[in-house]
Amino acid sequence: VVLVCDVSNMSTLTHAAQWLQDAQDANPSNSGHDMKVMLVVNKRDMVNDALFGIVEVKARQMCLSLGAEYWAVSAKSGECVEDFFRRLAALVFNTAVLGEVGQIAPSSIKIGSELLYDANGSANQEVAKKSGCNDNKCG
Repeated sequence: VVLVCDVSNMSTLTHAAQWLQDAQDANPSNSGHDMKVMLVVNKRDMVNDALFGIVEVKARQMCLSLGAEYWAVSAKSGECVEDFFRRLAALVFNTAVLGEVGQIAPSSIKIGSELLYDANGSANQEVAKKSGCNDNKCG
């Protein structure tokens, strides 16, 4: 969930918690700890550094209460926009990969053994010998 606030309009920051609740209510199967949350404070270019410092403190406090990742950007100047979207894409990709991995039966994966295992969980010593794996080291 991406919550976007306007640095020049503090009411948008105070509404962030309600927006997150609305998103969770609309997606009950994705609510809770599985939902990634990003709080983006936009229009960084619209305020001076002193005012931005005050807003940033409040935004970071909001992030702590929401369990959100904090980003300050300026769509007008482009400041941090590309970095934000790269981070968002990385999180989405990571979540998709973890979702796919989660569908693999746990019994088909063995970690920490010198033997290789097939999809049925049976030890396959012949494959282990051919692969050069021995005592958890690959040669």
